[in-house]
Amino acid sequence: MDNKLFATLAAAATSIMEMNNVLLSVAAAGVACKYLGSIWNTYAAYYGDGGQARYTRFLLDEVRPELFREITRMERSTFNNLVEELTMNGLLKNGRSVLVEEQVLIFLDIVCYNNSMRQTAVKFRRVIKNLTKMPSICYFGIVLNSLVAIYPNYVKFDMDSCNQPEEIAQNPKYQPFKNALGALDGVFIPATVPAESQSPWRNRKHFIAQNVLAAVNFNFDLRNIVKRIFGCIKRKFLILQSAPEIKLKKQVRLVYALCMLWNYIRSHESVNNLFDDPEEDARTLLRTQMGEDESFDVTEEDSIMKHRRERLAKKLWDQYVAYKRSA
Repeated sequence: MDNKLFATLAAAATSIMEMNNVLLSVAAAGVACKYLGSIWNTYAAYYGDGGQARYTRFLLDEVRPELFREITRMERSTFNNLVEELTMNGLLKNGRSVLVEEQVLIFLDIVCYNNSMRQTAVKFRRVIKNLTKMPSICYFGIVLNSLVAIYPNYVKFDMDSCNQPEEIAQNPKYQPFKNALGALDGVFIPATVPAESQSPWRNRKHFIAQNVLAAVNFNFDLRNIVKRIFGCIKRKFLILQSAPEIKLKKQVRLVYALCMLWNYIRSHESVNNLFDDPEEDARTLLRTQMGEDESFDVTEEDSIMKHRRERLAKKLWDQYVAYKRSA
């Protein structure tokens, strides 16, 4: 009898121990899940750093001026002036954890390097929804709209901004340009357009693009400046070299914003800062000219304009030869 009771007690003890092991395993699993959950919340989508803005602080507080200009495509003083103007006009304001300076840096990172929102989110250690999805804190869109808002202040074609420099107006060599306000030309900017709407956006070179017409005044040296400016703008803002994955309306506004930004830099810095690499500028111009010399169907109107252009070129050349003979 004693042996039977002992065996029963031993079996009960074994069952209790097994139950305890199960409970301990469940408890351990719960603790592990809670711990992993806390880690997941700490590392938000795309490596948010909890608002420390380490990369932004590095650019603003530690980086050398030359490197800052290379990264942002503008001098630090120009950047500060731009931030101040956008803030003073009420176009930008500090977010809960993202200052105006960082908002502008995010925009510049995307347009200067044609980075995706995801790449920029990783670089700035920001949750990607802060850059794109939430309308109230869509920093790329907010900065884009703010630059477009001051576009009329910096991109204008009036008599004050189009006065010819004395070296052109008073030089007989440039007599054919006596009453000219500037130069006019067009450029194709690749665009992303929904398939059902692509037909009006397909150009004569058979790709989808915006057809941008631009005018340039004579505040630069008289040369093939329009083509060179187009090449330099595309090289400074790489987002213009390929079709960006943003809404079509934003793509159109982006051209206005970047033209404004170009003129803003022009008004605050020397011309040399716009044309950084003369050899690359020449290669860009050559590529542009070669691309436009490709054979396409020529309409009667194109033929008439071609003959008119040749007549003007001949008159300009004859005038230049006469000037050289009399000099």
